[in-house]
Amino acid sequence: MSETNFRKAFIAERKTFVDDMLKHPKLRTRILTGNLDSTSIDNDNQILSEAKAREIYLEKLTEISQEVKIREAAHGYDEELKRVKPGKPKLCQCWWMELDDSPINQWVFQTASDFNGNAEDEEILNQIKAWLPFLE
Repeated sequence: MSETNFRKAFIAERKTFVDDMLKHPKLRTRILTGNLDSTSIDNDNQILSEAKAREIYLEKLTEISQEVKIREAAHGYDEELKRVKPGKPKLCQCWWMELDDSPINQWVFQTASDFNGNAEDEEILNQIKAWLPFLE
């Protein structure tokens, strides 16, 4: 998954999860600034205060809320604040699954989109079923 989507997933997650992230100095600095250099984050003047991190978090949440994909996947949108309501996405267990842009996920999505139920597809599905154990 790309670093950008990794950070977006943290920002869109449930409030309790975000609160825990914001309490961790190095993690909040990485997620909210994109600074991946742990040696510079070790320098106290590079670490965001929790209060400043909360301000930046709300700015970032508003920023990612402008993306159609984020708005459509979110459980709710606050019209007054112009941002999605933090929490689990509608269809996935977490935002990391929702925003996964890894090559394997792109392949799975494309393969599923291309499925049209023809004989070749049925043959592949039958082979997968043969390999997997039967579950009742």
